[in-house]
Amino acid sequence: KLERPYLGVRYVMLTDDIAKEYNLSVTRGAYIPSSQSLGSEAIVSGGPADKAGLKEGDVITKVDGTAIDEKNSLLAALGSHKPGDTVTLTVVRDGKTITVEVTLGTAPTS
Repeated sequence: KLERPYLGVRYVMLTDDIAKEYNLSVTRGAYIPSSQSLGSEAIVSGGPADKAGLKEGDVITKVDGTAIDEKNSLLAALGSHKPGDTVTLTVVRDGKTITVEVTLGTAPTS
């Protein structure tokens, strides 16, 4: 069976318009909105992103140094990895750039 890598976040791929709407300092990346705006959990409790300390409002701009944008979605960037792999995410939080190490989980089968 095919095991897909799992980060455990819901996100919005940024465009200029979406970045403006959320008043973000970056215009490309995978934005983790607030659970309130989604109407459901943005970061799955106990999931890989939660364990790594990702927060609502973070923008994931790179995976292992590769930019996340309209040509390379977060899903595509993670798709080249396997569950159990550790990836380095470049994240913009409150206008500051940080790096976060995340060990990918296995995507739950729906």
